[in-house]
Amino acid sequence: MANFKVFKSSAGSGKTFALVRNYLLLCLGTANSFVFRRILAITFTNKASQEMKSRILKELKEISAFKERQAETNQMLELLAKELHLERTEIVKRAKHLYPIILHHYGDFNVSTIDRFAHKIIRTFSRDMGLAHNFDLELQEKIMLSEVIELLLNDFGKEESLSHQIRTFLHYKMTDGKSWKLHQDLIEFSLYSLNEKSYPYLEAIRSASNNDFENLIKEISERNSAVESKLQNIGKLAWTLIEKNGISNHSFYRGKSGIGNYFFKLYKGDPNSMLPNNYVKTTLEEDKWTAAKTSKDQALAIDNIREELRILAERAIAFAEEQYPIYKANIVVLKRIYQLRLLQAIEQRLYRWKKKKNILNISDFNRLIAKVVIHEAVPYIYERIGEYFQHIMVDEFQDTSMLQFINLAPLIEEALSKGHLNLLVGDPKQAIYRFRGGEVEQFIQLPHAVGATEVYTWHQDRLQAMAPHYNEVVLNVNYRSDEHIVGFNNQFFDFVRDRLGANNAELNQIFESQQQIPNHANDEGFVNIQFTDTSGTEFRQVNVEWVYQSILNCLEDGYSLADVLVLSRNNKDLSEIAGYLKEKQIEVVSSDALKLTQSDTISFLMNVLSYVHRSDDLTSKQALLKFLSKHSPDLGQEDQLYRDYLIHGHPLSKMLFDNFNFDINFATSISLYELIEYGIRKFNLSDKIDQFVLKFQEIILNYTKTRGEGIGQFMEWWDTYAEEFSVPATEAQNAVTMMSVHKSKGLEYSVVIYPFANDSVISSGGGTDFLWVENRLEKNPKIKHLIVGFSKDLEASIYADVYEEEYKRKEVDMVNLAYVAFTRAKARLYILGKKINNGKSMSLNKLLMDFVNANNGDSDDLFCFGKKVQKKQTQKQSEDEDSKVLTYTTSSWRGKLRIAASGQNSANAIENNEQQSFGILVHEFLARLNNINEWQELLQRFDEEGIISTDDLKKLELLMKKLFRMEELHKFFDSKYRCKIEADIYDGEGNCLRPDRLVIFEDKIALLDYKTGEKSEKHVDQMRTYQSLVRQIHNKEVNAYLLYTSTSELFKVPLTQ
Repeated sequence: MANFKVFKSSAGSGKTFALVRNYLLLCLGTANSFVFRRILAITFTNKASQEMKSRILKELKEISAFKERQAETNQMLELLAKELHLERTEIVKRAKHLYPIILHHYGDFNVSTIDRFAHKIIRTFSRDMGLAHNFDLELQEKIMLSEVIELLLNDFGKEESLSHQIRTFLHYKMTDGKSWKLHQDLIEFSLYSLNEKSYPYLEAIRSASNNDFENLIKEISERNSAVESKLQNIGKLAWTLIEKNGISNHSFYRGKSGIGNYFFKLYKGDPNSMLPNNYVKTTLEEDKWTAAKTSKDQALAIDNIREELRILAERAIAFAEEQYPIYKANIVVLKRIYQLRLLQAIEQRLYRWKKKKNILNISDFNRLIAKVVIHEAVPYIYERIGEYFQHIMVDEFQDTSMLQFINLAPLIEEALSKGHLNLLVGDPKQAIYRFRGGEVEQFIQLPHAVGATEVYTWHQDRLQAMAPHYNEVVLNVNYRSDEHIVGFNNQFFDFVRDRLGANNAELNQIFESQQQIPNHANDEGFVNIQFTDTSGTEFRQVNVEWVYQSILNCLEDGYSLADVLVLSRNNKDLSEIAGYLKEKQIEVVSSDALKLTQSDTISFLMNVLSYVHRSDDLTSKQALLKFLSKHSPDLGQEDQLYRDYLIHGHPLSKMLFDNFNFDINFATSISLYELIEYGIRKFNLSDKIDQFVLKFQEIILNYTKTRGEGIGQFMEWWDTYAEEFSVPATEAQNAVTMMSVHKSKGLEYSVVIYPFANDSVISSGGGTDFLWVENRLEKNPKIKHLIVGFSKDLEASIYADVYEEEYKRKEVDMVNLAYVAFTRAKARLYILGKKINNGKSMSLNKLLMDFVNANNGDSDDLFCFGKKVQKKQTQKQSEDEDSKVLTYTTSSWRGKLRIAASGQNSANAIENNEQQSFGILVHEFLARLNNINEWQELLQRFDEEGIISTDDLKKLELLMKKLFRMEELHKFFDSKYRCKIEADIYDGEGNCLRPDRLVIFEDKIALLDYKTGEKSEKHVDQMRTYQSLVRQIHNKEVNAYLLYTSTSELFKVPLTQ
């Protein structure tokens, strides 16, 4: 039975719809409403996971609300009825039953990222793997490695072997004319050499001794010195002969570019001139020895020695050509071997650092699981899980790494063996995460194993077992873009395939069936391609101005700023454009704007830390006064505050205590995290939830867990790494969105603008500048594999085949990146590239220019495809845009479940909004909490049960700390009192009401309701109703409270009369 479905879905072809449809086919194809517990859906990002959950629930909700005689049909319902051979009424009945069950058992709704799933496995089997159960997760791998390498460099002079390794590395760098700074070099190298792709090679490196490295370095250095010495001797003989005969370089054919200078450079030991240029070859092959203006005396002198020079030249060239590939291989290996030798010491310190701080990072997960999976036919960690999950669905499979697939394969094989449906979804044309380990080849070659997987016997066997079940499904209808956008992309990428595919089998295979059918046959869609022949600063200015003019053009045609997406490959371009647009009063949302360093509040808190650390620091004092003058105008004008507290020396500490009750003496006595909390509280920074502040608190919480409490050390750390941190963008702004192409994947915008479209193969950014190669420099190598850099030297070496293979992969990276960028557009696509006449390396602008020329563009500089039309405005659209307000849900989570279960319409049950989802989590958490002293334990259970994402886990932890600082709240979570959660209370008309929490004290009763939105009189009225009914039942004093979690405020409702 072909139940291993593999969907190959092009951009905009309804991939998520297909996933959701298949999910619902499994859930609604049976009367058993708990089948969803047996489905594991794996996504690539948190956002994709959230979207898939929301889409599943949205479809279920709409099917549940379907009425047989309603005018509008439900597309999903019709498809399900047809495929399941069931009446629509039966599917509606099943959906009504399933929807509230999923919400009620949300922890069993197994739609998560692959990293989250791996995390859950590691947590579950931590004891079997010899890990501490309570390990922490480090997400910032670069920061982690930076600290470890700093420890390594600090050991210089303490360990003789390590000191020698660092010293020889420094000597090599300085001899090679490179910077002597090692820190950054070692970070970049370690990020690659310790990543997942390096897993098969690391064991050999660990087993290599220092002597093995010393011997290899010595051998290749001596070999190259011998080559240089021999060529230098030949050059010396020739140059001595030339000088002895009084011959000038200018007298030879082509002067300083000719054979005379060739000998001179050999004599001086120039390693870049070992091989002759074309002019030297012409001299030897065509017997052209003298320049046109050479004097007769000089010509005669050259003629007298030319045969001797010919012999010397031919001897040098023959030797150089024979040795050159090995010579260049020695060079590329030497450039990285010193770092490779240090890898053992880095890895050892990394292991100790993680063990000491009880930390794992995400890349550890796959390695730990793979250690078990690749050596066992039936891995023990999956014995229980394999029985539990019957259906595995994997999204974005083209970006899945080799180890990730190896780790998932046993589950898929087990499920297929029992006849269950499993599916993979992806698009090899959108594989743009190779630099993170993504292996598109394994998707292309399915169901066969490729590349490095050949070393994993069990994986090959599993793929063979899957092969008979393989069922490929192609999704080739584009539901996103207008007709002419689809047409342009069809033509352009067919042109690219024809141009590059003959020499690049992988690219040819990826784009073989890329043609799409437009769903919108509307004769609409517009593509504008322009070129500029400017360069340098002028080129950059032309690009930013062109973006601005393109936006104005779209605004004139009825598009809003929110319709526009500006893409680029790097943040430098986006920052420059954003700055220009802001000057022109164009609102912008960009990743830079969302960095924590852009938040005034975070800057203020850092200055609070600086002031507490050193109260005499004038810079922090000035920054504090500037912020306070703006946010607390009653204090006085900024210049007056400067005069009082900076010039006249009035005590700032007294002013802070008098006006904000901020006690600097107390501040110096508390922990770093408490100090930030203290600053937030005293300076009234917690009036509303600030995403920047929440993220900052999360960072400090993580920092103090692993790095200590020192303010000075944290400030140094923050100065180094602050730029790494940002908060997610909201979508409720009328502003131009700016982002990298990588972050845009999966998104769609009416207008896409792509400036700086000059990506070249060399700078595609998809792969890496480091490559593992087999050791071809020794006959019986002790070090089996080495790391080399991707460079022209590699191309000229005995590793030319490795260079060629990586070049082709980078070619795929470049084209795929363009595909992702061009297919984000729904209605308009604007592209600007640099005009180019020729170029050895393939580039996007070269491909675009050749395409334009082949299609007879309007001019050399401008090409238009399709036609511009005004944007169609609808009343519904503007209403929808206005309704996207990011607020927390305000009604009871449990109440929503009960209402949904009774079959009534539950429009607010869950929305496609992360903040609202977080509000539901807060309700569930507080509902399950019995005792205030157990909240951290409950948080851990949420984590282990997969109920909560890593981001929400940190967010919830910070919120609970904030809430439980209110002592008045403690009594509601004290297990010595009787407590009823969402107790049913019926009014005189039979309506069921449920307060979130009812606590029975000895002499009174207290009611508590959780609210995650703004204050409202409706909330007060609701609580008064509860209050009145409970008082009638119990005949006791009844107090009612509202807990506003977004502002951490407990509000007591005035008693009813």
